[in-house]
Amino acid sequence: MQRHFIYNDIQDWFDQRYERGEEVLAEKKQYGVDLVHQLRPPTGGAVRCLDIGCGTGRITQQFVDLGYETTGADISPVAIERLRSRGIAGFVHNVADPLPLDDESQDIVWNGDMLELVPDMFRFMAEMHRVLRPGGLLVFTTPHMGFWYYRLAALVGKCSSDMTPPSHVRFWTKHGINYFFENEFFELDMLAGVAPLPSWRGKRYVRRRRLSLLCRDIVGVAHKRRTTARAANQRNAA
Repeated sequence: MQRHFIYNDIQDWFDQRYERGEEVLAEKKQYGVDLVHQLRPPTGGAVRCLDIGCGTGRITQQFVDLGYETTGADISPVAIERLRSRGIAGFVHNVADPLPLDDESQDIVWNGDMLELVPDMFRFMAEMHRVLRPGGLLVFTTPHMGFWYYRLAALVGKCSSDMTPPSHVRFWTKHGINYFFENEFFELDMLAGVAPLPSWRGKRYVRRRRLSLLCRDIVGVAHKRRTTARAANQRNAA
């Protein structure tokens, strides 16, 4: 049966999803939350965390409960209204626009299944870099198009957009992640994944410290470099 998607824009698409209660809370996101808590625990003062693509705040709430000073941002006014009903600060935000935050104001930026939705990654990464403090963490999850099933499907003529929701505009593999997250502004600390494996109870999801063909999802951690090569060259020139 053919599915028909009739929406005004991407905001309308997400509004209707959240109104229907369609929100993913998957193992990959739990893995990411655990990594944040392991790598940057909220000790020794306030640790600010920005959740971009926060939805109704199910993951955002976990950061708050763990002790992080957390703010959510999402394109959906429906989602932000429900986030605020939890008592969590948040604002409506389109990733095509600048964030209404001060430079170097965040210790952590969390992107749970956001990278596949971003048309202009250069602008997006520039904003992540701007709002993060030096040494701050950028933690993300996204579908892995290098997953063995997707590679086999490509052999019979299917492309990435055939196997993902209509909101996805980018399709990530290890190569693409390295291109955007290993540069003079960010350093990629970890590229892990979550692999679906069969079991007698049904499908189970296994965390893997290294991304491989077995992983259907990517979990990554990068940090903002304290000094970029460009800044160092400018100091040397002066």
